[in-house]
Amino acid sequence: MKSFLSRSQWAAITLVAACASLLLLVRLHREDHPPQPGPSPVVFELRGNLSRPGVYFADGPRLTLREALQMGGGLTEGNPPEISRELLDSEIPTGQTLHVSRNPSGEWTVRRDAMSAGARFILGEKLDINRDSEEDLALVPGMRPHFAAAIVRRRAREPWKKVEDLAEIPGVGPKTLEKWRGYLAVPRTP
Repeated sequence: MKSFLSRSQWAAITLVAACASLLLLVRLHREDHPPQPGPSPVVFELRGNLSRPGVYFADGPRLTLREALQMGGGLTEGNPPEISRELLDSEIPTGQTLHVSRNPSGEWTVRRDAMSAGARFILGEKLDINRDSEEDLALVPGMRPHFAAAIVRRRAREPWKKVEDLAEIPGVGPKTLEKWRGYLAVPRTP
């Protein structure tokens, strides 16, 4: 019996079948062994009396003020033991700006603030509907200026308890809330 396919065509079909089988095996293996995400980096900004102020990325998930100051090259004068041990061992979360300065009496102070909303937004941090400004809230996709103004007006009377409560603003429905859910939060207060 004579074959309709030549020897080279059979070889090509066999090669394609082998490649498809290999790809299927690789895909099945990946599904059984998904990649494990590593710890998220801690992103923070240092300002003030430091050798190297700036924005830093540290291996996460935990970073202390002592480690942050070391990354910034240390204090411009004096050394970290002049800062209380409790403060040096405190944890630095992502999205904070640390203002390091020496007050007139010679004591070192560290003031913690949130990084700018734009910086936090770029880092993937959610904006706080009870604290961030109208301009900051306007960074959120689909946030019209009148929605941002309504959020700020309402929180002046009564703080928001949860993001879902934004549905009380005229024109904000379930679809809009779903879009905003990834960008807005009401952080828990300790």
